Amino acid sequence: MDDGVNNVWDDGVSLGNYWSDYDGSGPYEVWGDAGAVDRWPMFIEPILPTTTPTEPPFGPPPGPPIIVILLGGVIVFAIVIYAVYRPRR
Repeated sequence: MDDGVNNVWDDGVSLGNYWSDYDGSGPYEVWGDAGAVDRWPMFIEPILPTTTPTEPPFGPPPGPPIIVILLGGVIVFAIVIYAVYRPRR
C-alpha cells in the first residue's frame, strides 16, 4: 500500500518487486492514494536464503584435506614397517 509521496517501487531499469497478486501483464499498480506504479514487477516469487547469519553458507566447515589424511597414513605405515624390519643388534 502506498499513500505517501516520492516512493520508488522499481530501479527504473529492469528490477521491481514481487507481488503475490500480480498476474504477469504490464506494470503493477500499487494499491493506495499515491497512484504509484511498479514498472518492472516480478512474476516469479524470489527464492530467499534459508540459512541464518550464524551458519556457514554451504554447510559445516570441511574436514582435513585428503593430503593430510594420506600423509598421516604413509607415516604410520612407515613406522610399522620400520618396527617390523629394523636391524636387530
